[in-house]
Amino acid sequence: MRRRISPILRLAVPLAVISVCGVVLWQVGLPWSHRPTVPPQPISIRDAPLRGSLSAKVGIVQFSDFQCPFCGLLESEVIPELTERYVRTGKVLLAFRNHPLEAHHPLALQAAAAASCANRRGKFWQMHDALFRNQDHLDSSTLLGMAAAVGLDDPAFRSCLNGEGVTLARAESAQASGLGVREDPALLMGPLLAGGRVMVVAHIAGVRPLSVYTDAIDRLLDQGKR
Repeated sequence: MRRRISPILRLAVPLAVISVCGVVLWQVGLPWSHRPTVPPQPISIRDAPLRGSLSAKVGIVQFSDFQCPFCGLLESEVIPELTERYVRTGKVLLAFRNHPLEAHHPLALQAAAAASCANRRGKFWQMHDALFRNQDHLDSSTLLGMAAAVGLDDPAFRSCLNGEGVTLARAESAQASGLGVREDPALLMGPLLAGGRVMVVAHIAGVRPLSVYTDAIDRLLDQGKR
């Protein structure tokens, strides 16, 4: 896919270190003295938008903010590669969770609400793609234009956008905080269990070179073969 990914990520990484969108934490046997706290219990993804097979060996929960530029970079440069290598081949199930950083991105909550409302109507991924394509234009009128483009510009969507959608987005953000997610983007990954649950053993936050993600996933897949 992207032979240009390395230069882009070399630029993104130092910026990520000093940004709210970017401290890196991971485990799965990598040789670092500090390892982040991961949830002690499996986390459910049953009501999350999903890509992939429920029979996959590994589950990844992606926490993201539609206004965060590093989240946009992850979406354009990393997620497509992971999708091609692991999701489409049935090895990984990818779940998306909203984590709008309201204090830093004033339009993120409303964008997350739009995504939540679209999810209720079976249009999440269409809205998801539109939001990331228009990160610099997430005002209310533009959100309604996106909704119209995916067939959701109606009174029910408008009502959800200013009510239930906000409640749902904030609930997901609270869940993220409870799981120890502090920065966006963040990928929490681990074995996929029965009942739509992920036993998280790795937490990668910020934007990293592709190999960081693939190495962690490959380790988990190898462990699943033992």
